[in-house]
Amino acid sequence: MGILNGVSDVFLKFFELMEAEGRELRKNTAALLLGGVLFFVAGCLATAGAALILFGTYRLMLPTLGGALACLATGALALAAAASLFAFAYKRAAENFPARQNEVANEPDKNAETDASPDKDVRENG
Repeated sequence: MGILNGVSDVFLKFFELMEAEGRELRKNTAALLLGGVLFFVAGCLATAGAALILFGTYRLMLPTLGGALACLATGALALAAAASLFAFAYKRAAENFPARQNEVANEPDKNAETDASPDKDVRENG
């Protein structure tokens, strides 16, 4: 009966561990969902704010530039802001993504001297 007691102890410990992990998963899932909801609401508010700023810029330019030019100028400002945000996000992602860090680390330094440099041969030979 010693083997059966050992096997049953293993099963009991396994299911106790699964129960504890399930409680931890439930707690972490709730925190993750709350963070996701808050992030979504913040994104909606940021989008509404950006739209209102663009509309205000349009209304500011409307009397001096007219309708079409005010739309073009506001659109150009929006595209410039979007391009700068995309460039910033790409740079941050390239810095933080582990696979990209390995690629960057393995790239040769363009400013470093190579072994075939004529200056290096002159210095070595005198």
